[in-house]
Order: sequence, then C-alpha cells, then structure tokens
Amino acid sequence: MKEVYTTLREEHIGLLRAKAEIEKQLASAKMAAEGAEKVRQDLGEQLRQAREEKRSAEEQLGGLTARGAEAEAVARDNHSLRENVQSLEERVKELQAEMARDRQEQEAAMVALGESHSQAQQRMQQQALAALLLILAGVVQEGEAIVGTSLEDMDRPGRQGYMGTPETLLQQTLVVSQALDKLKAGFEKFEANHEDAEQLISTVCPLAHTVSQVMAAGKGVSQVSPNIELGEELAAACRHLGTESLALIKVPAP
Repeated sequence: MKEVYTTLREEHIGLLRAKAEIEKQLASAKMAAEGAEKVRQDLGEQLRQAREEKRSAEEQLGGLTARGAEAEAVARDNHSLRENVQSLEERVKELQAEMARDRQEQEAAMVALGESHSQAQQRMQQQALAALLLILAGVVQEGEAIVGTSLEDMDRPGRQGYMGTPETLLQQTLVVSQALDKLKAGFEKFEANHEDAEQLISTVCPLAHTVSQVMAAGKGVSQVSPNIELGEELAAACRHLGTESLALIKVPAP
C-alpha cells in the first residue's frame, strides 16, 4: 500500500507539475496571442492609416492634376488676355492719334470759321456802313438842292410870294438855330462813330427847309421894307445864311 500511495503521490505531483507547466504554457500562449492580436490591431491601424494616406494622396494628386489643368487654362487665358490688352493698347494709341488729328482739324476749322465769320461780319458792317453813307449822301444832296434853289430864288428878280412880318422872320431864325443845334449834335455822333448817322440824317433836310423858309421870308420882308438900305442888308444876310448853310450841309457828305 505504501508503494501504491507513493506511486499515486508521485503521479499526483507529476500531474500537478504537468498542470502547472501546461498553465504556464497556456499563459505564455495567451500572452503571445494577445501580443499577436495587438500586433494585428497595430498592423490593421497602420494599414488603415496607409489606406487613408493613400486615399488622401490620391485626392491631393487629383487636386494637383485639376489645379495643373486649371493652371494651364489660366495660363492660356492670361496669354490671351495679354494679347487682348496689347491689342487694346495699340487700338487706344491709334484712337488717341486719330483724336489728336481730329482735334487739330477741328481747331483749324474753328480758326478758319472764326476768320470767315469775322470777315463776313466785317463785310456786313462795311455794306451797312456803305448803305448808311449812301443814304446820308442822298440826304445831303437833297439838302443842297433845297438851299441851292433858295439861293437862286434870292437872286431872281421879282417879288417873293411870301409876305410875312419881321416878327415872323425872327421866330423862324429861332427855328433855324434849333435845327443847327440838332445838326451839330448829330454830326458829333457821326464823327465819333460813322455807323451812328441816324440823327445826322434826320436833321439835314429839316435844317435845309428851315433855312430855305428864312431866306424866302427874308427876301419877302426886304422887298416890302420902307428902308431900302435895311432891306438890302436883310437880303444880303439871308443870302449869306444860305451860302453858309450850303457849305455846312456839304460837310457831312462821305
């Protein structure tokens, strides 16, 4: 029995040792498995990261490819834009040159037009002045004719139809004096500006008529004067008035 017990005890101890060894091996295997799992997980994570990096790299490569295409398109557009800008700059220079030529032509045309307008205005002024002087010459000729006829009547023998009084003759001399003042004022305006002849034109014939009336009245009064000497002096004075008036009327003639 002792031997059996010893044998069983040794077998039990052997079994315990075998169990411990197996458990040790199992623990080691478990640790190895856990390490392998961890390695597998690490490798899986690395694989996932590698795939992510690959996908990101592919996306970046695609983006770079797209940007490269865009860059090429932009480069082509920039080249076209530069050509267009250069063409526009050349066109602008041409337009500026054309505008400068047009401006010079317009300025020359304006100068020529201004000269033509000035010449036309001068011609119109000269024509108007010539017409005005022609009217004045006609008025002066008419005044000369009126006074000249009265002078001829002074030397013509026979009685004058006018039979006025010395008082009436005196009043007429006042009218002549007023007409002379108007003629003087008109002549001063005409002398200052030959285009301002309206007043002078309007005073020549009235003066000639008043002088003619005074001469006719003076001759008539002198013929009926009881004092022959005074009558002759009056007639001579009237004749002198006519002569001086005729010379005065000729002065404004152009």
